Amino acid sequence: MSNEKFPASHRRLGLNDALQQPCTDCSAGCCIYVPLRDFVVRELTELDYARYLLNFDRIEITLHASGMWRAHYVQPCRHLDLQTLRCGVHGTDRQPLTCKAFNAWQCSYKRIYDGPESSEAIRLDARRLEVYSQMLEFDGYRRIIAGPDMDSLRAELPPLMEPDWPPAPPSTILSQWIRETQEGVEPPIPDEYGFQQRPDPCQSCSAWCCTR
Repeated sequence: MSNEKFPASHRRLGLNDALQQPCTDCSAGCCIYVPLRDFVVRELTELDYARYLLNFDRIEITLHASGMWRAHYVQPCRHLDLQTLRCGVHGTDRQPLTCKAFNAWQCSYKRIYDGPESSEAIRLDARRLEVYSQMLEFDGYRRIIAGPDMDSLRAELPPLMEPDWPPAPPSTILSQWIRETQEGVEPPIPDEYGFQQRPDPCQSCSAWCCTR
């Protein structure tokens, strides 16, 4: 029976097979989940910070067995073909440097986002985090003193919620920068003004921070 029918952790490969490019049968997690920051949760205020992050659209948290928590922004790269899950600029001059330098042989995305969840890392949305929070115990200083191990937690968690996000807002500043860079346009010199004459930075904003 073909190894392709089994999760990667259950396959048995010889040396020649193991030397093949590991990205060929991957669901492209590196092109969808953008890491934002790592943090730890040892007390109530840090747990509350994780709950706060999950109020925002397109944010997901991964809890690693090492105790590290990692927040991701979930948005497919504009170069990713969502039908084939392959990069449209791979191997070209348009491929971003961070992708060219990425070490596919030490990639954790495939282990986390392909196939069933393992004890290495567990993905958390707002509903899952609430279940996890109810399984914790605190001391009088609100420090976490007891909680489930990874296997026990995974057994108690509900399925991940299907995302229902609005379209990501267009990055007009980034688009302008790319266009000016490609066309060789000199950036405008910023206006000079005194402290009392400083402009309101929110004047032309669409207020995503106030509505999401």
